[in-house]
Amino acid sequence: MNLLLTLIITMKVLATIGNIQITTADLDSFVKLKAFEGYMDTSGDFRALEDLLTEKVLLLEAKERNIKVPDSVVENYFNLIFREYGNEREFLEFINSYGITKEEVKEKLRNDLMVFKLMEDEGIVDYEIGDSSYVKRPPEIRYRLIKISSPGYLPFYKKWLKKLKTWYVWLQIKLGLPFDEAARKYSEHRTSEIGGDMGVQVIEPHNKFIQIIASNPPGKVSKPFKTPYAYFIFKVEEYLPRIPVRFGDLNYHEKRVVLQELVYEKISAYARNLWKKFNVEIKR
Repeated sequence: MNLLLTLIITMKVLATIGNIQITTADLDSFVKLKAFEGYMDTSGDFRALEDLLTEKVLLLEAKERNIKVPDSVVENYFNLIFREYGNEREFLEFINSYGITKEEVKEKLRNDLMVFKLMEDEGIVDYEIGDSSYVKRPPEIRYRLIKISSPGYLPFYKKWLKKLKTWYVWLQIKLGLPFDEAARKYSEHRTSEIGGDMGVQVIEPHNKFIQIIASNPPGKVSKPFKTPYAYFIFKVEEYLPRIPVRFGDLNYHEKRVVLQELVYEKISAYARNLWKKFNVEIKR
């Protein structure tokens, strides 16, 4: 009975694209792959479903135009990702932790490259904006950070001690030790001398770490967060208002995020027309 219920839930139809059904299983796979890419979607399943449908119609349009990506190109991009993890075992462990396979990563790369070529043909990825034009500042936060290094090459007992130290520091903060004092005393980050103050940071869409930090409300101390290289504890001090500024006054990272937002808006507008073309319907 439980297996039958699981199958029913997994195969629940969330939307249709013409005669193509989009199920909860499709959405789950999409969310896993986006998490692997570093996206943190905090706006709920409906936003994720919209993004999935947008990707699907863009791929349908690319295929209709006979846009293809050679296997050699996919392999080249895959190897760029692979080399970031040092060896095959570590890479496979990492992607398996997200519940995805190497083949799924390659297929996602192929699809992304097809969509990118489509966007090139449409002139969307060549978006330009003048330095004198006014835009909203990108989303930014100011936060403090405590880092306890725990690289993968450490023996098991040292990793265990690092984990124990991190939770001890977290407990000290929860018991009343000011965060900045804890950072000065325990953090192994270069900002320890200034209480772990990381200053103002842009919330970049592709930076999973900053996305995780930004998902916390101001003033709340996070639980220890583990990465392959270290444990982190952080606290958001404030979210900066998105006031209008001249595009030319932004730095490189700020400009990149603003352009990503503008390109995303153009892609969304383009995809909405494709929604009509391919008859997209969301099941309420």
